[in-house]
Amino acid sequence: MKKTLNLFISYLLLLCFFTSCNSPDVKWKFKSEGQITGDPVVADETVFFGDVKIAQYQAQYGHLYALDANTGEEKWKFKAGGEVSEPLVADGTVYFGSGDSYLYAVDHNTGKEKWKFKTGGVFATPVVTDKIVFFGSSDDYFYAADVNTGEEKWKFKTEEGSIRYHIVADGTVYFGSRHHLYALDSKTGNEKWSFRDGDNWIGNKPAIYQKTLFFDLHDNRAENNFIYALNTN
Repeated sequence: MKKTLNLFISYLLLLCFFTSCNSPDVKWKFKSEGQITGDPVVADETVFFGDVKIAQYQAQYGHLYALDANTGEEKWKFKAGGEVSEPLVADGTVYFGSGDSYLYAVDHNTGKEKWKFKTGGVFATPVVTDKIVFFGSSDDYFYAADVNTGEEKWKFKTEEGSIRYHIVADGTVYFGSRHHLYALDSKTGNEKWSFRDGDNWIGNKPAIYQKTLFFDLHDNRAENNFIYALNTN
């Protein structure tokens, strides 16, 4: 009898392990209209994320969504004319780019548009520092704009386009543009230096630690991949 009871308990434990006992509770789920395009961002008990609606292999439009983090209830959504980038939330404003060639700034509570800035497509998350929003565009320029008005502060022409990843640290903007890594003065947009190693491509967002900049490069087929460390002094 005792042996049978022990076997029964073991069976229940195994059943619990491989089924619901090992699964977290789903608080809520939300179905977006299109394909989700980036990581969700949570601020002020609200989840923000973007999507893109694709038809006949082309992006038709996209949305920025704002959901209640506790219930999943939609607070608002903002429609853009193309794919929506991963957003940034700062000081009551949500900043995001779109494939429709605009960078948008909308109120994080209502979704009402504050301003929009015309560029090429903006697919990377913008960065806000010192009341300036920094962002790259597929029109080969890197931009800085006033966070309150959207007025252009400066723009920098790269040798190549496809600007996606950037950081701002100690008064310097670092970003990659295909084969080049650039360092610009964050106030003026003047170039401090640029780096290139043959025809290798800049891969992902750089990182900085104690005045050393870390970034990756790869060849055209991604068969040779490297991590670099540059002294920024």
